[in-house]
Amino acid sequence: MEGWPQSGAEADCSPADFHEPPRLEIVEKNRFYRWQRIHFPDPEWPRTIEFRFDTVGGVVVVAHLQRAVTNNCHAPELGWELGGSAKSFDLRADNASGETISAHLSHSFAEGVEATCLVDGRLAIYHPTAPLKRRGEIAIIPGKGNLWTYRYLRCRPRTRYPCNQCHGSGPR
Repeated sequence: MEGWPQSGAEADCSPADFHEPPRLEIVEKNRFYRWQRIHFPDPEWPRTIEFRFDTVGGVVVVAHLQRAVTNNCHAPELGWELGGSAKSFDLRADNASGETISAHLSHSFAEGVEATCLVDGRLAIYHPTAPLKRRGEIAIIPGKGNLWTYRYLRCRPRTRYPCNQCHGSGPR
């Protein structure tokens, strides 16, 4: 995809207080597939990011966040952003389509309707569990030129979504 090397991704969640380096875990690896987890230890919000890559170009990214203390067990603002350059976006939801290169597009999963964003007709971004859980929202925000930001928010503090507590030193 043109401009993809200049793009980036960033997690949007509670501030981290890492006192030790992340730990890489290879869950599965063969000539067709690689599944790895990166564990980020944190005294309050330990997190794990999973990556699954296959040889046909599929990439799955899943972020896990847990609360390591027992007070205030509601999730913070949690999500991620992708940014880069693209010529067009096509946001498809419930058999409707909205294409843009200059307008802000958004979609909420609150009604259980799935959505897929096609970037330049070649990269598909979707959230398979979001419509089932009826939680989260997408925003596609155009910048100058062909620059854009794709933002997915899983939850916001005002929703007071209960957060899983972990036991011990964090997710394993």
